[in-house]
Amino acid sequence: MKMKALPDKKKRLLLTIESLISEIRCEHGCLHAAHYQRVGSEHEFLLVEEWLSSEDTEAHLQSDAFMVLRGTAGLLSQPLELTMYSVEHKEMAAF
Repeated sequence: MKMKALPDKKKRLLLTIESLISEIRCEHGCLHAAHYQRVGSEHEFLLVEEWLSSEDTEAHLQSDAFMVLRGTAGLLSQPLELTMYSVEHKEMAAF
């Protein structure tokens, strides 16, 4: 999820994201949840999550934590951007 904060709302957005990360990590099926700041853009943040199944992803999209994230629209300079990828089968490559 990509979010670009309004200059005067950056701190509030970051505090909101940081307060939700531990809650998201405790949701059933969450394998990974972290946030990053884009290099060279002090107002742009990326929230990366990995879920065990599509059902877990769907449950997260209905969760209170996700609703709070959607509610940050007033802190953003552009609409929240959500990109989802699905992996059917994962194998480790040996080199």
